[in-house]
Amino acid sequence: MYALLPIYIFFNTPTLLIEYIFLLKNKNKKLLVYGLVTFVLQFVLIILPIALNYTILYGMYGLIIISIIRYVWLFIILYKYSCFKLDFDIILKIINLAYPLAISSLIGGSAQYIDGLIVSYKYNSEVFAIFRYGAKELPFALLLANALSYAMINQFTKDDINNSLNKLKKKSKELMHILFPISIALLVSSNYIFPLIFNSSFTKSSGVFNIFLFLVISRLIFPQTILLGLRRNKIILFAAFTELIINVVLSFVLIKYYGINGIALATVIAYFYEKTFLTIYNYKILKINPKSYIAFKPLIIYSVIMIVIFFIFTYSTV
Repeated sequence: MYALLPIYIFFNTPTLLIEYIFLLKNKNKKLLVYGLVTFVLQFVLIILPIALNYTILYGMYGLIIISIIRYVWLFIILYKYSCFKLDFDIILKIINLAYPLAISSLIGGSAQYIDGLIVSYKYNSEVFAIFRYGAKELPFALLLANALSYAMINQFTKDDINNSLNKLKKKSKELMHILFPISIALLVSSNYIFPLIFNSSFTKSSGVFNIFLFLVISRLIFPQTILLGLRRNKIILFAAFTELIINVVLSFVLIKYYGINGIALATVIAYFYEKTFLTIYNYKILKINPKSYIAFKPLIIYSVIMIVIFFIFTYSTV
């Protein structure tokens, strides 16, 4: 089965371009259709063989098939919206713009693994399992926040910046009214949900999960969207690097006082630092007032409610 992995990577990796092409061309309906079709096909081709009692190898075959379909779809889109030409000047510009983002993504993605390493170093496998089951932020919050961010990047490259800032503020406010109520509901109910879905041994996982829910506050602040749109990518790399350092240092400090919940708290603080740092950069260097793109009123109100709910309903698990 491992021999199939390079085949999957070869066909799947380039297809990430499809979403970006649709976004750049403002083909929102086509993007939605593409997402629904590929999701349904992927679900059927992977789950159906396993449901019919075939081995997981057939699920891997299904994954490769959907990747090939996406690969063909990509070439159809490229033929329609682009011309094939090798331009080394453009390639160098893309590399210069892309490498800070690639490294920052690598750093950001490594944070959860480093947290796991710290827990496994300090505790046994049982505590590690409790942490891993709880170390999850609000489902789909990251997806929706990133979707908004990527969609708005294109606006900053072609629209008047004040108009783009207003759009970002309006859209982020709408997202707040969706994600914050769900987060608050989970804060109230997670102590009951975890034992019900898993078992009583994972009750303490809800404490970790409740802290990770506070990541939604940082997710709904979008200074990085402005920087990406204005191609200030290197400062994002610096912020990601310092965020990782803060996360690791705080994890070792807070774990002494709060156990595995201290690591979760360190992650929340580190993420909030990154967004605060980038917001200050936008204000000091780019002269962009945070009020022009952050809906502070609902953000503060919802954040205070979350903190109050946390101490009322879940503090006993932390």
